[in-house]
Amino acid sequence: MPQVIDQQQDFSGGMNDRDLPERIGQNQFARGKNLESKGISVGGRRGSVRWKDDGTKFQGAGMYRSPVNGQESLLVVDSKTIMRYELPGRTPTPMTFSPDIADDEVKVRMVQALSNIYLFVGEGTTPYFWDGDESALTVSQVSAPAAGDIMPGASVATYAYNRLWLVTDDDLLNASDVLSEAFDTTLNTNRITQGDGQKIVAIQEIGEGSLLIVKEQSLAIVKNANTFTTANDWQIIFIDSNTGGVAQEAVSVVGPDVFFLSRDGARSVLQNENLLSQLQDIPLSATIEKVFDEIQMANAGGAQSVHFDNYYLVAAPVSGATSNNRIYAFDLIIRNWIGFWEITDEESAETDKLWRHARFLVSLTGGTEQLISINDKAGIAYLLDQDEYKDLDFTQNQCLEFDTGGDMVDLDDMFTDTNLGSRTSGIIEMGYLYPVSGGGNILNVTEGATSAQLLILTGSVPGAGSLNVRFVDSGGTTQWDWTLAPAQQYRGEFHDYRFEHNGTELEVYVDGSLVAGTFTVSVDKTKWFAAESFDTIRMGEEFSSVSKISYISFQGITGKDDLLAHFPIDEGTGTTIQGYNVVANQSNALTTGTFVATPQWCSLSQASDIMSQLITRAYTFGQEALPKRLNKGELTFLHRQPQLDIVLLNNMPFDDETVVTNQTYSLTAYEIKGQADWVADNSNDDFATPFREDYAPIGLPIDTGLNGFDLDRNREHSKFFRSNALAGFFQLQLDNDQGAVRYKAVEMVANARPFAKARST
Repeated sequence: MPQVIDQQQDFSGGMNDRDLPERIGQNQFARGKNLESKGISVGGRRGSVRWKDDGTKFQGAGMYRSPVNGQESLLVVDSKTIMRYELPGRTPTPMTFSPDIADDEVKVRMVQALSNIYLFVGEGTTPYFWDGDESALTVSQVSAPAAGDIMPGASVATYAYNRLWLVTDDDLLNASDVLSEAFDTTLNTNRITQGDGQKIVAIQEIGEGSLLIVKEQSLAIVKNANTFTTANDWQIIFIDSNTGGVAQEAVSVVGPDVFFLSRDGARSVLQNENLLSQLQDIPLSATIEKVFDEIQMANAGGAQSVHFDNYYLVAAPVSGATSNNRIYAFDLIIRNWIGFWEITDEESAETDKLWRHARFLVSLTGGTEQLISINDKAGIAYLLDQDEYKDLDFTQNQCLEFDTGGDMVDLDDMFTDTNLGSRTSGIIEMGYLYPVSGGGNILNVTEGATSAQLLILTGSVPGAGSLNVRFVDSGGTTQWDWTLAPAQQYRGEFHDYRFEHNGTELEVYVDGSLVAGTFTVSVDKTKWFAAESFDTIRMGEEFSSVSKISYISFQGITGKDDLLAHFPIDEGTGTTIQGYNVVANQSNALTTGTFVATPQWCSLSQASDIMSQLITRAYTFGQEALPKRLNKGELTFLHRQPQLDIVLLNNMPFDDETVVTNQTYSLTAYEIKGQADWVADNSNDDFATPFREDYAPIGLPIDTGLNGFDLDRNREHSKFFRSNALAGFFQLQLDNDQGAVRYKAVEMVANARPFAKARST
């Protein structure tokens, strides 16, 4: 019986829901949810971290970068109060408006200019400003200048060509004096209008002395914006009278072009070789017009967009929402949409707080761009931040939180003298999801009337965003100080801090790497104390390798790990702490400790798996109209802890067929004949043995300074399935409910003579 084959090894054409699945391109797919592309393959998107609890009512946000040292301050207005976060720190400084703004319904637009950040709260109210003075806890209203007019109140504002540009009275464009906050409201204003009464929605600098003016249903260019003497010198050119924008913060510069959200989808204004700007006839979102049509345009006034990490991202409300609960992702490398990102009903309700995007901002702290999203209750999250492909919500699990007044946990009470007290050397490892922000007691290395010494860990160093380790003697004098490279960021991730002593010398390790040499100290091995917050303690004589720490950061602590004891800090509210004493024959006897004082229990993270879906194009075998009987299929993909379903779709009036259900791969079983399964205590000494079904380190041998796990180097599998389904074409619906996958290829084999006897399966 003759067979025909249809296959796909390239998914770089992106999503296309405009055309019928049997008519879309050979490298396209019909639907993509929570996907990212990488070259010609496509797979689950990276995760996100929400690191601030919700506020009451979000009103606006902005980023201030110090012109002196580059230090970033994130300003968030919540219920008429400003919270300032000195990135990458977590502890905010409350600030207030002076005088107070009208109410918590006022939306605040922030623009940095002239070494200040200006806060605009609407027409009729003089704008506020902050000059970056960290000691100033108020933002004050702008004063009248010595010459010229005071800055008018506005809601639409930007800074371009060394001037502030504001909109008043719906369509009146106002320009400040050069490098000044003074205005001339007589000579430096002009209406951008064709007599249609439309409001100006946004102002965007587009280079070469021009501004793009986005109105409600038209677009204009203002030329000579960098060289004019009065507004009469402006050359105003309307480039379209039928298309406009819906939101001030949904306008983004992408290279020489401008992308914006319009009522008919995402649109683009391109500059040609003669630097002439023109609106593209076809919407940028034309190929995914069905999912774009789900946007609630009546509620889209707060829509957001951003150019970040080779993506153009648009956040907008869908499904009756009043806030932005979906992101549309356009990959600027393949120049195609890869679909949309959102949280579904099956996922955590708490995690959903990550996905109400009231404001997008990009942070440059440490030289690495980070995308910040602030939700409609002033909760703050980093998007596309987690390599473990999970959304993390710091609201669930338990940890210990100690205040700087000296709350401690006495670990001596957790061990007998024979287990630790009589030893001449040992280590303590502490794993964190929150580094300390602003400093505090981390570890009291020794207890005694005359020799108390503290190790200070600081997670927020002004201007650097570094991690600082400091040893202070009992008199408060710093004896030893070391700062981690600013390029290494600590943003709500798992990091491993190890303090190792041999009775006379102390070494400090961060993520398995020695951060400095040795420091001779007097150490009482039986007394260890901790402060601030942590989520696990491990003690013993051997420490985790770099690769093992990376493994732990993805998979969690396994329990024994060749240590004397492990305390997972998961008891919940209470006055005792217990963990495993594993020194005797690797037993798991519970050991209970006590608190010197009563610390508070804090919450850390709940990791929610990202549910992704890919629906492929239709595989027609080159004969769309003729029915075929499917014989078999093969899906090739990379994975890390997946749970994959494969559903076979067809164009006939038959039920869809689930051909693969809950496909997972083991973290402990090896694909090596005769190799015993890996065990949690690593008794086979095979941590780096390749290859488990779902494990691969970045580098072999391990401990070469390479950390983590690379999805591209994880296990690749080909999953085969069979079916006797009869149809003109077939599609695959690939649903993954945990971990991550990246799809590389599909091959489908069918019988060309479908009414012949089917091959037995």
